[in-house]
Amino acid sequence: MGVPVMDSTTPATSVTVLDEEPALLELLYLRHAWRLRTRTTVPELDPVPDRGESAMPGTLSKEAWTALWDVTWASARGLGGGTARSWADVGGWNGLDREACRTWMLSLPRADGDAFEALVTDELAAAAERGLRVLRVLPYRGHFVEQDDEKSLTVSWKTRASRADYAQALQRFEEEE
Repeated sequence: MGVPVMDSTTPATSVTVLDEEPALLELLYLRHAWRLRTRTTVPELDPVPDRGESAMPGTLSKEAWTALWDVTWASARGLGGGTARSWADVGGWNGLDREACRTWMLSLPRADGDAFEALVTDELAAAAERGLRVLRVLPYRGHFVEQDDEKSLTVSWKTRASRADYAQALQRFEEEE
């Protein structure tokens, strides 16, 4: 779910906080369930999903599935071009335990609106002035911060839940030249 966050001191800027992106969550589940060693480094997940009955189909090699995952991951995050925006565009649910994935997704923390962002309004407004437009929150273990490009930042739930860590992540955001 994308929540646009507006600060009254910067009415022309908005940062969309994405803390429930089914396409990315499905890709994270798939990577874990099929034990893919992707080119893209992905931290451990928290909570760790149950693989259920998931099993990689034999229709392609593991290397081919891994390459498809990497391209789809970049595309779903809006990075690196590509046309596939979700795993369904590539492979559907073949080989994935849909119920186990759904159960894991439902077990993820949920935010109460923009409660976390209300604690860091100054830092969020300053990051927006430096170009931040999209802030993703993903279920990575521990504290995690990564600037994806000149307009987006990814943090873990644990980072977002700590006012000090969240403020520091926003302060570190820099517009790339």
